[in-house]
Amino acid sequence: MVEEVSAKRKVRFLTAVWGERYVREFASLSLPSFLAPGNLPALVREVDLEVVIMTTQSSSEAFDREPAVRRLRETAPCRFIFIDDLVTNGLYGVTLTLAYARGIMDAGAAQTDTWFVFMNSDFVLADGSLRSLLPHLGVEPGAIMSASLRAKAERVVPLLDSYRCQGETILSLSSREGVRLALEHPHRTVVAKTLSQSAITSSTHNQLYWRVDDQTLLARNHLIFMLAIRPEVPLAPISSYCDYGFTPAMVPSGRIDVIDDSDTFFMLELQPSQQEAEMVSWGKADTSRIVKQLESWTTREHRLCARCDVVFHSGEVPTGLDDVRTEAKAFVDALHARMRDPLPAEHHAQWVLGVEAWRDLMERSTWQGRKNHIEPEELGAMPVAGTADKIKGGRFPTLVRYLTRFVRSQIYRVLRTGPPYPLWHLGYQARRLFRIWRESSVDPNGANTCVMWSRSDVLDGNIRSWASAVAASSGAKMFYIDELAADLLEKTFHEILVITNISGSDYIFSQAEHLLKALVNGGRLSIFIEHSQLGMSQADLARRVLDYLLDDAGDLLKYGEVETHFVGSDLLSSMSRVQKVAARTVFVDGSSSLLKSLLGIVTGAAATLFILGANLLQPATGTAQRAGASAMLVNIRTPARTSVRLDKSKAA
Repeated sequence: MVEEVSAKRKVRFLTAVWGERYVREFASLSLPSFLAPGNLPALVREVDLEVVIMTTQSSSEAFDREPAVRRLRETAPCRFIFIDDLVTNGLYGVTLTLAYARGIMDAGAAQTDTWFVFMNSDFVLADGSLRSLLPHLGVEPGAIMSASLRAKAERVVPLLDSYRCQGETILSLSSREGVRLALEHPHRTVVAKTLSQSAITSSTHNQLYWRVDDQTLLARNHLIFMLAIRPEVPLAPISSYCDYGFTPAMVPSGRIDVIDDSDTFFMLELQPSQQEAEMVSWGKADTSRIVKQLESWTTREHRLCARCDVVFHSGEVPTGLDDVRTEAKAFVDALHARMRDPLPAEHHAQWVLGVEAWRDLMERSTWQGRKNHIEPEELGAMPVAGTADKIKGGRFPTLVRYLTRFVRSQIYRVLRTGPPYPLWHLGYQARRLFRIWRESSVDPNGANTCVMWSRSDVLDGNIRSWASAVAASSGAKMFYIDELAADLLEKTFHEILVITNISGSDYIFSQAEHLLKALVNGGRLSIFIEHSQLGMSQADLARRVLDYLLDDAGDLLKYGEVETHFVGSDLLSSMSRVQKVAARTVFVDGSSSLLKSLLGIVTGAAATLFILGANLLQPATGTAQRAGASAMLVNIRTPARTSVRLDKSKAA
């Protein structure tokens, strides 16, 4: 029996999830789909399987409470690898890459004898997918790629209940049913990247789609999930994101297999409908912009994978598919013909910049009470100064960029307040709103103050850093609003500050009733809303919030005082756009002529001086609605006489 087991192919199934809320979601959706009869149970019968979950020590207790985890342990050998030293509040991609690397390196000398199967914790896996993967897990090393398809989580999650069985610990969804749900409830980013429509588009086209009919979607994927890898060589310390660098690092021969049919393997990717909303805009896709965007980050492996058609279909393959295949091939071939040479995966510019930001967050967490940060052994040495910028072109930008980073880092180390907006940035005015909030606080000592934001919000890093510094300096408590425990809301605060952006403001206002209940009489709820989407009319911010308060949350205006503050203007927003265009001319387009670069410098300098002067001379804020507001603060003070209870039946 021992000889029979040892002869089986070794497979290590890797997934990473941390945080109590995310463990619950994983155990209620993704894990039950992994436990469907045609997935892990089918795999364990044919291979020497081990399931490894990368998580934090505190999250391991949450796993123990989940029935689906108990079933997992009954199905296959399962253990944890802890990644507490990798987790921070942001830069999820860096943490996930290092977590996967730790799961691989943990195999030691057995790496080259093992198939590593990767599975993100937000994927719902169609029943039979892992069984269909078995023929691909051969004796030869290689990489297997598979594309997921995004759908709106709010619409699809309730529909998945009908596919549960055996005490809700198993979710058995066929591949065609999964595709049907995704096509009936497509995520906005999928629609925006679909070239067979011209109503909306996306600022990034890492995937390209063509709708064949109501049941069929054809995809070409520059960015595609690395589903399984058997290394030719052991994994060295990481120098790029997992979906950029794992394949060339472990399979240098370039032996890649792309699963091209959803009937064979299908992963349903559930994302909030507002995810990456800032990337979607009205209009038709512009081929030149797609070329420029793709050539700025794609590697050789990305472009190789994009040569393969991937067909998602909920019914039989239609007869018109061949025509769409021809169209897709011609389009992608034309894109590649216009692109510059692919970038090397090693020390990719996006990875270098991402690790720099990740290190800043880790260092910041050390002075907020965390143990000293030690570089993980999975992280490779960063390149010498200039490598990231040589990829983008130009030595002059390298000098400026690194001098700027050095000065900012030294200021941060002295002041310990994180990198705030500089005086010449449009966002500088947002700091005035935080100053107003602090100066008018009903809890000056901060002992009964709570600062929170939503994990799902895509907040500007400067806003998040500045708010964290303000909270830390005042002694306030900091939470994620979507992770608040019920017992926390039973406590009483004098001051609550919620930080969000325009995309998440509706959700925050919908939670205002619960937040107001956590305040003492005379307490104050403050909501800071940023509007960094400069492609939209800045007037949308004030108008959108006003419409919501009048139409959807009228009770908020019936209780206590409501006060608003605005900063920004249309002119400042326009100057900021000029500044960004000029910066791209100088720092991104390495092939620019000297004249074009000098013009970019002059134009950017003029816009910067204008913004600098406006920030110095403009009055602090306005309390009336301001056209072109780039940020606003809404203060809702509860009555001092009676507690707030927003029960509409009693509101009269």
